[in-house]
Amino acid sequence: MPGTAPDQFFQESRSFAEIRQELFGRYLEVWCDLQQEKHKGENKLPLLLIDLEAGADLSETEDTATLDPYLYKSILKREQQRQPVLSYLYSKRKTALAQLCETIPALPFYDELETPPVVLHNAENKEQTTIALEAGHPALVFLEPFGSSYAQQVLQQAIDSESADLFMLLQPETIASAVTTAKPSAALTRLFGSHLQPIQAYCRKQKSKARRAAFILDIFEAILKEKEYFLQRFHINLPGTGAAAYYLLFASQDSYSYRSFKEMLLPYSILQPDGVPLFMANTFVQQQTELFGQKPAYSIACLEEQILAQEALYKYKSIEQIYTTDHAGTPYTRQNYLEAIERLRRAGKAELLNGSTMQPVKRPVPSAKVKFRSRS
Repeated sequence: MPGTAPDQFFQESRSFAEIRQELFGRYLEVWCDLQQEKHKGENKLPLLLIDLEAGADLSETEDTATLDPYLYKSILKREQQRQPVLSYLYSKRKTALAQLCETIPALPFYDELETPPVVLHNAENKEQTTIALEAGHPALVFLEPFGSSYAQQVLQQAIDSESADLFMLLQPETIASAVTTAKPSAALTRLFGSHLQPIQAYCRKQKSKARRAAFILDIFEAILKEKEYFLQRFHINLPGTGAAAYYLLFASQDSYSYRSFKEMLLPYSILQPDGVPLFMANTFVQQQTELFGQKPAYSIACLEEQILAQEALYKYKSIEQIYTTDHAGTPYTRQNYLEAIERLRRAGKAELLNGSTMQPVKRPVPSAKVKFRSRS
């Protein structure tokens, strides 16, 4: 993996552990920097890192010296900046959990950590996690929410806290089995509520495992949206097949965390011909909509219309302000907004102004303000 460019990363099949280290490892740094900037000037609250798949690497190698180096380096870096990080680590595999207990104290910089990671191998330590989430500190939780009953319990606690960002890597085969079992966990029963019976009825009729998983995931996302989460899904398909290998789902009630995650994923995603990302890896560039002459749901042309429909709201706003206000729930990127507004300028429907002097400019840059021309 070292040295692999993001746009090449998924061109070969990747394991759960490889994806976790590549994407979670990358986002952890982004997230910590974001929280540090967000709470700048305040008394530094501890950041919570809850990693419920900390043993993923150990399922593939016994070289414990390389166990999650990004995780511990990040914790050490934050402590050097006087930003405490409380980290809680778990694995549903008993052997990996035991190895974590042995490996972490053996780290060469363990003694330098003011708040060493806590392994969730007993009820007492798990209670610490519950208390930490209830305290409402900024939290980042990595989990496979359908992978174990404990992950489902922590998921519900994280949702209840209203301060946790959820970084979820899902395997299609575990989604349906967790929800359609005769006795779903108490946490899943509470989360899905009245949706459980329709899900189970659908899954009894639907033989395709992929469609079952997609159906349940759609409902899961709808539930999170009702709780005012911003959501970003990324499809990780098997190379050359278009079949789902994993789903990556990020959920946050904070628009900044959501946008930073979305922007981090851009180099990994394939694009439509007009540059709008599909937020997936390994699918056919020629989509079914193109084969049947249908327009894609999102395009630069659609974005132009979307912006014009809101011209009263966006008049004299900068392109950056329009992007940050408008992009949520869409695949559109900052570059897409620059392109769409440039096309509006060329069509005579908008004018660009220097953000400081308010003089007309021709080059679309994020700081440029947009003046819409009246339509008669």
